[in-house]
Amino acid sequence: MFEKIKKAENAEQIQKAQDNIKNKMAENSASQEAVKAVEEEFKKLEDNRQCMTQRKLEEAEIHREQQARKNKLMVTTGYNFEGYRISRYIDIVHGEYSVGHFINIDNSLSRAKYAAQEKMIDQAVVKGANAIIGIDFDITSISDVIAAAIVSGTAVVIEKIEE
Repeated sequence: MFEKIKKAENAEQIQKAQDNIKNKMAENSASQEAVKAVEEEFKKLEDNRQCMTQRKLEEAEIHREQQARKNKLMVTTGYNFEGYRISRYIDIVHGEYSVGHFINIDNSLSRAKYAAQEKMIDQAVVKGANAIIGIDFDITSISDVIAAAIVSGTAVVIEKIEE
């Protein structure tokens, strides 16, 4: 009976499912203890739903923050940024992406390089970097029909030099 409540996607569906349960209990002359137990279960389910909603909101906020940092992240194949100083070296970051059964090899490799770079950038953001230096791309053949794009760099924190 509680499955409809658990699977409900909005408040209206929850209320409808709860009303159905209450009606069935009334039709069957359920005891006060049973009614109270069901009401307690309704409360537990609502508390759980609120916790899940809060968790989803927090995860969405973390994702927004990471996306904002990702959008501001600076990358270079060099080892510095003009007008900035490196204040902290964090770690080596990397990304890999493989493609196979080439129809349009140029397009496939471009997509693979982009996807590998995105994975590397995600790692850097999670580690707290605001830049990646020394980026290096490699394309390697894994088999006759599979190639992989591999990208690596050093995740760093940079600060603008005050003049």
